[in-house]
Amino acid sequence: MKKQGIKIDLSMRIKTILLLSLIMTSSAKAQRNDSISVPSENKVQYDYYMSKSKSASTTGGILIGAGGLLMIIGVVQMNTYTDDIVTDVSNAFAGVGAAVVGGTLMIASIPFFARSSRFKRDAQLLLSLDSARIPTLPSSKSFSQLTLTIKF
Repeated sequence: MKKQGIKIDLSMRIKTILLLSLIMTSSAKAQRNDSISVPSENKVQYDYYMSKSKSASTTGGILIGAGGLLMIIGVVQMNTYTDDIVTDVSNAFAGVGAAVVGGTLMIASIPFFARSSRFKRDAQLLLSLDSARIPTLPSSKSFSQLTLTIKF
């Protein structure tokens, strides 16, 4: 008597393995940790730096978006041709002006993004300083520990 088994082709095995690996990795990340435990003494400073980071990032995003839009409008305006030569020249100058202003706004957004990352780094530094406290006796004060690393 011949046994009949279920035949699964190779592509079905690969699909099954991919599906199982997707399920396993998604269930491993099921718990979200939205709140970062920050001691109350640094909570105000941490919130301050994070709000400054968010506002600087938003300002940079607005500037880069407006600059890109102005550049596109300027290029379209430069390439608008009519039968009148005076209108064509004025369209070209207006398009060049809009493109230059757009490029200037895009370049002006760079310091805002840099400032945003600096504020975020300062907030992360507050977290790292709090996690590196030196344990002492309960009646004593705790001191922060700071490490300086120089890479060559």
